[in-house]
Amino acid sequence: MDAKYPPGSLAHYRQIAVAPLAEGTGSAPNAGVCRLAGLSFNDGPVEAGAGMDVADLVWRRLDMAGLPIAAPEKTEEALAAVGADIRAENGIALAKALAARTGADVALLGCVARYQELDGAWYYADRPAAVAFGLVAVDAASGDVVWAGKFEEKQRSLFADLTRWRIFWAGGLVWQRAQKLAGVGVDFLAERMTGR
Repeated sequence: MDAKYPPGSLAHYRQIAVAPLAEGTGSAPNAGVCRLAGLSFNDGPVEAGAGMDVADLVWRRLDMAGLPIAAPEKTEEALAAVGADIRAENGIALAKALAARTGADVALLGCVARYQELDGAWYYADRPAAVAFGLVAVDAASGDVVWAGKFEEKQRSLFADLTRWRIFWAGGLVWQRAQKLAGVGVDFLAERMTGR
């Protein structure tokens, strides 16, 4: 995990709009830069629908933490109304438009650079799950990035790298599916976003 900007709490905002994450970085393999978030990744294959899946995980986790989140339907309507492509180059303009249409004062955008499913089962992995995504929070009034972070992980055997025990432990001590691994990442980033 890494953050380009110092971690801070988003709890003081009146309302947060969470947009579906762009799928892919649109750059050469292994040199991915999420243009929306300004974060770099070792990118790879991204399954269709991963951007919506990760955004849904973020929305649910922040809602459970008690943060004031704009309803997903409201965000989808706002994106449709402005004709916004979530892969737009200008993340600040997209965040401002999204916030204006939803009544939010901060917009959470990002990219899924890798979302590769487990090839195996809970007890073995021919190919482990791998996910990489970044999130950035943009203050609608100022256009300033107030928080950014990323999660990038390819699951490994616990004994292959004991320093990664927290990932394995959080996933239930089994080989995880991509959505479960992404959920672990969302939880880690949400802790930093909420201060909880």
